[in-house]
Amino acid sequence: MYNMIIRIFFILVPFQSFVWVPLENLIMSYQINDRVIKKLCGQLKEGYSEKYYLRLLADIYEEEGAQGFSFDPILAFEAHSVDPHHEPGTTKLKKEKA
Repeated sequence: MYNMIIRIFFILVPFQSFVWVPLENLIMSYQINDRVIKKLCGQLKEGYSEKYYLRLLADIYEEEGAQGFSFDPILAFEAHSVDPHHEPGTTKLKKEKA
């Protein structure tokens, strides 16, 4: 696995509006997040772009039963990882930059 910094901002959308949410639902959401990030990190390979990993992230969340993101995640490599407004692009993961 690559020793790297990837900034991934995400929020699951298990609810349709701001209402009282049972604690069990929040716990389930955190558990899904943990599983998804572990799966994503286990699939990181050199040569794939930020956009590729963003699609992969969405696919893994769907497999885990999530309904989508509340806003677009920020997934960034290299210098982009410090940009809080970065939109995933064609920058590819490089082992020597990880």
